[in-house]
Amino acid sequence: MSHLDSHDVIVVGAGASGLAAATALHAAGRDTVCLEARDRIGGRLLSAPASHPERALDLGATWFWDGEERVRTLAARSGIETFDQHLAGDALLHELTGTRRLAGNLVDSPSHRFAPVPRASPPPSPPSCPPTPCG
Repeated sequence: MSHLDSHDVIVVGAGASGLAAATALHAAGRDTVCLEARDRIGGRLLSAPASHPERALDLGATWFWDGEERVRTLAARSGIETFDQHLAGDALLHELTGTRRLAGNLVDSPSHRFAPVPRASPPPSPPSCPPTPCG
C-alpha cells in the first residue's frame, strides 16, 4: 500500500473478529481494508492436517456448537469449510510432558470444527532498487 492509498477504515488482523468487522464495515458502505501479517487468515482458528484426510489436529480455538449461527455464517461467507467433531472413542491430550490418552471424549456434545485452510502463496518480492537510492 503506498502513502497515496486511503481508506475509511483499516482493520488490523484477519482473525474471526477482524473478518467480521471488515465484512460489516464493507456492507455498511465503508471503504475498508483488512491487513494480516501472517500468510493465512483465521487468527487463532487453526487446524493442521492429520494423517487421515478427513481429520485435523486442533491448534487453536476451532470449535463451535449448534446454535452459534453467526459463527457458522461467518465461516461460510469467508469460504472456511467445517466438519463435525469426532465424538466416539478416547481423547488424546498433548502436553509439554508428553501425550496421554483420556478415557472417553471430553467434548461430549455435537460440535463443529474449522477445516484446515491452505496456506497462501508468499507475496512477490519487491522490485530491486538500482544502485541509486530508492525513493
